[in-house]
Amino acid sequence: MQKSVWISFFILLIANSTYAQNFPINEKLNNSTLSIQPKVGYSISKTTFNISGNELGKNPNILSELIWDPTNALEFGLEMKLSHKKFVLNGEILLNKNLSGNVTDFDYDGDNRTQPYTQLYLSNHKGTGLSIKVQPGIDWSTQENLSFVTYLSFNHTSRSLYLLNDKNRRSNDRNYLPGLNSYYKYKFPNYGVGMAMDYGINENWSTQIAVEGYISKYYAYGNWNLIEDFEKPISYEHKGNGQKFFATAGFAYALSPNLGIGMQYSFGHFNLQNGKDYLYTYSEGTKRTRLNDANETKHSFLLNLRYSLPFGN
Repeated sequence: MQKSVWISFFILLIANSTYAQNFPINEKLNNSTLSIQPKVGYSISKTTFNISGNELGKNPNILSELIWDPTNALEFGLEMKLSHKKFVLNGEILLNKNLSGNVTDFDYDGDNRTQPYTQLYLSNHKGTGLSIKVQPGIDWSTQENLSFVTYLSFNHTSRSLYLLNDKNRRSNDRNYLPGLNSYYKYKFPNYGVGMAMDYGINENWSTQIAVEGYISKYYAYGNWNLIEDFEKPISYEHKGNGQKFFATAGFAYALSPNLGIGMQYSFGHFNLQNGKDYLYTYSEGTKRTRLNDANETKHSFLLNLRYSLPFGN
């Protein structure tokens, strides 16, 4: 994953240089436009993390592993883009609400996921998420039907994932855990670059593609609400440096010169390895182990309505 991120960075730098040489800034028409685009849709994701028994990654090499797979969520938000001459400023806020999902919690005594002593199959039917992006960039294209933008990107991401009894599980079920309401929450910034293309196929149809690569400063914490010896509401914390990759592709249909509808598919993935895990207990204080890895892969399908307002020449 780290290698693919740096390859993306290299491609962006080459593209930036090539377009700068071929399309001088002063050839771009001096139009100014504000675009407002509400969007709504659905996402499905897989989120995992696992820790080892100590800070050296041993005893055993995988002590505990949690997997939320799948998590089905409602996605909705708003994107705004301001274009002035060659300068482009894009901003987006996207929220999600978990609708349903599964989560497993396994603990092991042996290396390589052997000798399991805890196996829990639980539900993740609540929780929320938030993504905020700010992206200043330059449009290098001089063609009326083509926009090619390279940009810097700041993205702040947060999400809560739960460990709950299944909605249909009754208190007399032997797998029912009374009072279970544990969660895992992450929130971290991402700093990166991206490139986006919007190409008008004809008067009505257009297609959009964007690719972004980031470095991430990961932070997460969890609450094991049923274990009395664990501190509350932060029972453990995760910290580390990672990478994030994001890509989107879609198409749009113009209903009028200023109004269009579209469909968009997005793929996102973040990953970190060799982070820090801190467990907070009342009886033994803070225990430190290694966060072997934490990652999430998400597929999103969104419908959007775009309104463009020209306001200058």
